[in-house]
Amino acid sequence: MGCVPSTTMRRSASGRPRMPRSTALATATSSRSAEMPKAPRRCPSPGCPNTIRHARYCPDHTPAWDVPSGWRRPAGWAQDRESVLARDDWTCYLCGKPGADAVDHVMPQAGGGPDRLSNYAAVHDRNPPHCHRAKTNRDRHAQHRTAS
Repeated sequence: MGCVPSTTMRRSASGRPRMPRSTALATATSSRSAEMPKAPRRCPSPGCPNTIRHARYCPDHTPAWDVPSGWRRPAGWAQDRESVLARDDWTCYLCGKPGADAVDHVMPQAGGGPDRLSNYAAVHDRNPPHCHRAKTNRDRHAQHRTAS
């Protein structure tokens, strides 16, 4: 008798198929979680007496960022985005390399930049070298330095 292939189910001494321990544990865990509800626990906000089961915080202490803002891109944004990418020939204005996949405000709106096509430029965002992320970080650091 040689080695038993891993795809063959092993048999116990009595000849019955034997389930691998990992499968047995996974089955037991999944059936247990389906039967038992989560135990209530206290809201992690200091001094809050409320209990919760499935959320991170009680409704009184749900962070504001956890609530949908309702913000949507303006109508026609997809067409504006495509026209800017085509105008700039899908070339990143920051590094000069092709493959730009996003549109950025050249002068940030937070710094008073207008929301016009003339203030938009093609930039790498999802594609390396991720120029948009680097510029955003630089802008945030510059804004932080001027605010201090």
